[in-house]
Amino acid sequence: MLKLDPGLPDQALDLEYLADHLWLVGSPETVASRITALQHETRGFGYLLVVSYDAPQERESWERNLQLMVVNVLPMCAGVTSGRHALSDGVA
Repeated sequence: MLKLDPGLPDQALDLEYLADHLWLVGSPETVASRITALQHETRGFGYLLVVSYDAPQERESWERNLQLMVVNVLPMCAGVTSGRHALSDGVA
């Protein structure tokens, strides 16, 4: 289910593959670029969900991640349209 190419060997599904092809990770510029590309590829989507998990020892980094998303990433994506939906500069 995680493979973009069904012929890809299972051994190729490592963290680097997931980061390169499925996850939105990296600098704010990289994440904004990936979101914009996804918006164009899908002809628009309604919401972007952020997955979290209980890790109280990582709360500070989690809050920093959310701050970067709201302050840096979303403004770079504001107004991107391609099809049905536009990305807004707010958080839903």
